[in-house]
Amino acid sequence: MTLTGSWERLSLRARLLVIGVLGVAVALAIGSFALYGVLTLVSFRTIDDAGQAIRHRQDEQAHAGDEHHRAHRRLENGNQVVQMYRGCAHAG
Repeated sequence: MTLTGSWERLSLRARLLVIGVLGVAVALAIGSFALYGVLTLVSFRTIDDAGQAIRHRQDEQAHAGDEHHRAHRRLENGNQVVQMYRGCAHAG
């Protein structure tokens, strides 16, 4: 039994149904990859913007000379910034 023989034995309705289901499955797969790519890009951009805003705020505080809000030590690890304020760790 070959693929051509079994395909020809299907009725027109069954063949159209198989073609439609395969088309929808392919469209969903392509749409899923596209959505994943867009969401990944947007999340990285949001994380970068938040990091730049935090850094800008820290620079303003450091230049203001306010010792209460000034960071004594700043550790960077990937997308997170950890600051030490008077012995307490705060993740931003």
